[in-house]
Amino acid sequence: MLKHIKRVYQQSRSLYGYPRVAAQLRKEGIQCGRNRVARLMREKGIQAKTKRKFRATTNSNHKFPIAPISLIKTFR
Repeated sequence: MLKHIKRVYQQSRSLYGYPRVAAQLRKEGIQCGRNRVARLMREKGIQAKTKRKFRATTNSNHKFPIAPISLIKTFR
């Protein structure tokens, strides 16, 4: 069972956690439960890579001119 889990995990480029790994195994016809897959992955230290939070890297101390606001409208 562990070799199947590792194969699916590697095919997903280490992005799948236990729910997706278990779903993929079931789709391939391998009988397994989410809890069993979770336990085996935890015991072997297999974890999905998490996405990093987006961090804006705007540099406000630049020398480039700022575009003028062209949407000036008169409201009544």
